[in-house]
Amino acid sequence: MPFNILLRISALIFFDLYSLLLATTDDIKFFGKIGINTPILFVFNKADKRTENDLKQILEKAKETLDDRGIEYFDIIAYSSFEEKEYFNINNKGLKAFLEFANGYTNNKENTTAQLNAIFKNIKTTYDEDMSKHEKIIADCKDVAKEQAHNITSVMTILSDSYMKMQKFKKSVSEVKKVEREIKSILYRMKSK
Repeated sequence: MPFNILLRISALIFFDLYSLLLATTDDIKFFGKIGINTPILFVFNKADKRTENDLKQILEKAKETLDDRGIEYFDIIAYSSFEEKEYFNINNKGLKAFLEFANGYTNNKENTTAQLNAIFKNIKTTYDEDMSKHEKIIADCKDVAKEQAHNITSVMTILSDSYMKMQKFKKSVSEVKKVEREIKSILYRMKSK
């Protein structure tokens, strides 16, 4: 992620808490690049698949890890997207308080929704541009393969790499759409209250 984008982030929800517990110092540097005073909500998802004791231990370990590494955070929570339920949090704030905070302490939930929609649109645009580039690479490689049969092995490697990247992009977009649906669902419920 380009550094200038990291400086413009006003709030961040990090869903991969478990991998953070296993992260090296280099992996943690990402959080140091985010603008000062940017609230971060660390989420341990799929909380419905763990026992209460496991969840409490995971959150305490995450708190210890983040505190030891000097990473400031808004809260650390255990959440189930399947059940749409927050199980535990460390700082007694939680997801709802984070979203209200991120929304600038206003009741204007549409502002956050508009920002999220803009983010998802930006991701889709980037995805579409990358897909177009890889499709062009594949088309170019096919042309080269027709012209230079003796060089077919290297062309197939390029095709294979581009195809694998396209598959990863498709999977990433699917995951982003899932997160988008979850966030919209949360915002809708908050707006309905």
